[in-house]
Amino acid sequence: MVILKKISIIFQWFPYLLSFLIPKNNKVWIFGAWGGKGFSDNSKFLFLHVLKNKNDIKAYWIVKDDALFKELINLNLPVLKATSLKGLWYQARAGVLFYSHSVQWDFFAPIINFRVKRIQLWHGLPIKKIGYDSSVEQAQRRSFKRLVTYLFFPFLYDRHDLVISCSDYHKDIFTSAFDVDANDVVVTGYPRYDFLFGQVNNSVKNKKIINSCNILYIPTFRGDVGSDFRVFKESGMDYSRMSDFLSENNAYFWIKLHPVQKLSSDDSEMLKKHPRIKLLEPTADVMESLIQCDIAVIDYSSIYFDLLFQEKPFIMAPFDLDSYMKNDRELYFDYASLSPRPIARSWSSVYEHLSLFMNGDNFINSTYLEKQKQFHKYIDNQSSKRVVDLVLSKFNII
Repeated sequence: MVILKKISIIFQWFPYLLSFLIPKNNKVWIFGAWGGKGFSDNSKFLFLHVLKNKNDIKAYWIVKDDALFKELINLNLPVLKATSLKGLWYQARAGVLFYSHSVQWDFFAPIINFRVKRIQLWHGLPIKKIGYDSSVEQAQRRSFKRLVTYLFFPFLYDRHDLVISCSDYHKDIFTSAFDVDANDVVVTGYPRYDFLFGQVNNSVKNKKIINSCNILYIPTFRGDVGSDFRVFKESGMDYSRMSDFLSENNAYFWIKLHPVQKLSSDDSEMLKKHPRIKLLEPTADVMESLIQCDIAVIDYSSIYFDLLFQEKPFIMAPFDLDSYMKNDRELYFDYASLSPRPIARSWSSVYEHLSLFMNGDNFINSTYLEKQKQFHKYIDNQSSKRVVDLVLSKFNII
């Protein structure tokens, strides 16, 4: 398999060289997210904004998943498969591309050369260290293998012409994490926040179980891609107690795992016995989930910043803080300083916080509002417009 992968990379030189023969069109913009397997995040909402408001721009969504392709076709959206002839043509022709992770993951990278303007939208404001700030990435970056790879296979190298942020605080983080000039990180707000601010449609409202408290549990990714989510077991989650608590308070507990992680078979079996505890689909749009919920339970996820923007109550529950920092990621912050109220280190503490909320404490105190102001320059629904205006002006697209 390793040999085949190396041969495949060598053959990718052909489309890379071919891409230089194809003239770029700055009015062709391509969008992608989550390795071509998701229609979500900042990329999605910016894409929809461009389709609605910029008739002179030819926009396409790039996918690597047949089911997603059919889904978007059924929605009458301009979607292309990454390795189809038409998909390859427009990736090579595009003057601007927008992505949630990287060019290499979200598109067919060999057909995209350095003449394309690359806009890193990212997929969340980080609490945990990312990119070149991560100790793992720092070690790999300095490796001889990485240097040789970038020298002989430049299409595997990710660079960004523009990165967007929501505040000066995260501008500094992104400058370091993505190794870009500070002038290329611009505070615009996130396109997905336009949806959170006011674009709530009936289909989202109808998913919510009316006249009940909807609790969203949205933990961050741990361990390896494709691994089981083990926090329930390791934190001593008692499904019967949780179920009793939910029944007593007419509440539902919705679990939204990271898309690259899955529930263990034991936990899946337990959910079958407790109908008030529900698992959302891996592909479910996080923004819709945030709108549905009344209160969220989080740990180290960037959802923290989304909730602040939305001014929605949340409980910070870092059950495995010490082991997470030791085995997974370092953090940019002193964790406890982020929380507007005492953090919950056990499920018993979570129940106490939830009881306060259900008895009238809305959790939005002065500390909460100070955090909101610190991490969000804009609280409006104009972020997509600011991003588009920035791209047009910065790259002189007339």
